[in-house]
Amino acid sequence: VSFANEIKEISRNDLRDSIINDADLEFNHAWSPKTSAFFKYHLTHIYVDAPDNAFIQTLAPGFRRYLTPQLLFKTYAGANIIHTFTEHTLIRPTFYAALTDELDKRSALTVAFKKDHSPTGYSADLFDQWRFSLQYERQLSERLKGYIDSFYGQGNFIISDISEKLTGFNLGLKYSLSDNWDTDLSFRHINKDSDTPSREYKKNAVFFGFIFKF
Repeated sequence: VSFANEIKEISRNDLRDSIINDADLEFNHAWSPKTSAFFKYHLTHIYVDAPDNAFIQTLAPGFRRYLTPQLLFKTYAGANIIHTFTEHTLIRPTFYAALTDELDKRSALTVAFKKDHSPTGYSADLFDQWRFSLQYERQLSERLKGYIDSFYGQGNFIISDISEKLTGFNLGLKYSLSDNWDTDLSFRHINKDSDTPSREYKKNAVFFGFIFKF
């Protein structure tokens, strides 16, 4: 179970401030030492100035399987149920697949693909996108973990029909405070190309947060 809240304040007049709430719930069942199944429920609530609100619910079964002692495959497929800013309800597919190579006891390399719909966080629109990512993480000490990942993706906005491409990377550290609490400090760089030149940008952001696990 996890919950996250994000507040975005935008200085540009053509974009709007927003509040995004995310909640995750996952049920797991082990079939064998190598294989487990899970059911994923995810809820995203996007608030972009009154009265604009949108909800995205994700329902997806999936499984994990060790193909070799160090190679883990994970996938899920399901549906996004989207209550849009224009008071319509849409049902769209979602898909995720990842392959993780546990290089040694301290490090792992993951390549992943995701097809999904996501909130923009700065306008009353939804982004229909696909994304490839590559992540490397390493346990630096008993409590400290470092990670770096890069990504490339593209998609279209449902309402405005604008096409965009996104590339970037994340560099971060996670520190375990206890069995239930972690802290996360990261730096993110994003480069966006668009068929509408005024929407193109390069962005650098620093994130700090707490993660509660139970």
